[in-house]
Formats: sequence, C-alpha cells, structure tokens
Amino acid sequence: MALAADPPQANCMRRPPVRPEKMIFSNNAKKEIIRKGIMAGITTFGVYAGGMDAGWPQAKARTMAFSHLVMSRVCNIFDSRRAGWDASGPGTGNRYILPAAGVSTAMLLLTMYVPVLRPLYSKGPGHID
Repeated sequence: MALAADPPQANCMRRPPVRPEKMIFSNNAKKEIIRKGIMAGITTFGVYAGGMDAGWPQAKARTMAFSHLVMSRVCNIFDSRRAGWDASGPGTGNRYILPAAGVSTAMLLLTMYVPVLRPLYSKGPGHID
C-alpha cells in the first residue's frame, strides 16, 4: 500500500498519453517480477527444507520460512526503488516506505513472540536452540 502513495513524477503532465494498446509492464519488467518471485519461493523453501534437514521441529522450520518470506518482501521494497535515497526514504520521496517496512517487521515479530498470536499463524518462537 505504501508504494501506491508515491508522488507523481515532476514531468508527468508534459509526457504524451500512453497508447491504449501499450502493455503496462515492459518485457524486462515482467521478467524481473517473475525472477524475483521464483527466487523468493526457492529460497523460502530452502530455508524450510534446510531447517527440517537440520532437525528443527516443523513449527520452527515453518516460522523461519515465514520470517524469510516476509523479510525478503520488505527488502524487495528497497531493491525495487534502488534509484536513490532522499531524506524521507528510497526513491522519489514516498514518506510511507520506511514506516511500512517497520510495521511489516514489527508485525512479523509480534506473530512470533506474542503468545496469543502464535496459534493464529501456526508459528513457534523464532529463536534457534
């Protein structure tokens, strides 16, 4: 949702209208989205499988995989906007990006460490024994 709050580019009204038949995403953008999705899936499964192979209980392996997936999406926000930083966050000045990343991380921690929330997400504590 924070990405939807990006301010418009300064020259957006000076550009000609987009042709109706033009695709929303370029072929390169489509490939990048697919690549990132596949990599997130493979690495998340790798965390889970690696945990199970290491002898972790299923709840712990599931928690670590969930944590990896959430944090990879948080990191993806910044990777997708790597054009530059300003005082309010990465990219074009969207002041909601950093708070959204912080809230996502806080919610992840809450689902792992607040006992009443653990059963809702079938997660165990995230610490590694």
